[in-house]
Amino acid sequence: MTIEKKDLQPESLERLKKPATGEKQILDSTTGLYIRPGVPVENISVPEPQIKIPDEPHVFVVDEMHVTDKNHRGLILSDVPVMFAHGHRIGKVWQFANGQSVTETVKAWGVYAKINNLPQIEFVIACNEENQPNPMGIKIKDFETGKLIAQAVGNTLNLGIAKIDRGGRVIFETAEGKNEEIWGLDELEVSKQIEIE
Repeated sequence: MTIEKKDLQPESLERLKKPATGEKQILDSTTGLYIRPGVPVENISVPEPQIKIPDEPHVFVVDEMHVTDKNHRGLILSDVPVMFAHGHRIGKVWQFANGQSVTETVKAWGVYAKINNLPQIEFVIACNEENQPNPMGIKIKDFETGKLIAQAVGNTLNLGIAKIDRGGRVIFETAEGKNEEIWGLDELEVSKQIEIE
C-alpha cells in the first residue's frame, strides 16, 4: 500500500492551520485531558496576528520553524505539528499551566490523532524548567525512546517571532539562548528530509 500526500491532508487538518476559535477538544473523557485546536493569536483582526502563549495546550501546524539552541544555529523545519502552552516541571511531572501532564496529553492526542487521521505531535513547545532545580543537574527526557518528539529539557524555551504572516503561514522562531537545549531536533530534522510519495 502506498501512502500519498493527499491522504495526510484530511479536511479536519485545516483547523490546525487556522486561528483557534476557543473550541475545546476532549481527548480522553476518563481523565478530562483536552486541547484547543488551532493557533492561539492575540488579535485576529490585524494583518499579521501575533501568537500568544496560552495556559491551555493548543495543537497546530507550524509552516516554518526557525530553531536555535545551544547545539543548533538557524535550523529550519517545515510543517511541524506542535503542542504549545506555558509549562513547568514540579518534581518528576512536566505539566502545562492548566495542570495537565504534558506527556499524558501528548499520548492522548496520539490516540485521538490516529483515529481521526491527524498528524502526531513532533515538537512540544513548552518550558520544562524545574521550580526547584535538581542539584545533580540531571536532565530528564520525558518521552519514551523511539518517540519522535522534540522538547525543551530542564529549562525555559524562549520565543522570538511567532505570528501568522499575511499569506496565512504560521511562522515560529525560538530566541537565541546559550543554555537552552532542545532534545530530538536532529532526529526531527532527518525525518523532515524523508519524502512521502
